[in-house]
Amino acid sequence: MTSLEKNTSLVLLSISSVGMAIEGSWALKECLLKKPYLQKLFMDGNLIGPEGGVYVAEGLWNSRQLINLHMANCNIGKEGAWTLALAIS
Repeated sequence: MTSLEKNTSLVLLSISSVGMAIEGSWALKECLLKKPYLQKLFMDGNLIGPEGGVYVAEGLWNSRQLINLHMANCNIGKEGAWTLALAIS
């Protein structure tokens, strides 16, 4: 995630079906915390599970410009979905 952390103008991130797991979602969280201007996040098909969904939600907590979030088939369950809903509302 070093390249992402250095980028100061990132508004769209497309990482669908890249084989991301729980560890990757934690790294993504750390990156997203520094990107409150992200507008679109596409990460369908990464089996991050409920804990990974919570990590992504924590990363998006300060996001104020997010307009598109695609997380189909990530197996985030109710816990991940609930935390994401709170983060982006």
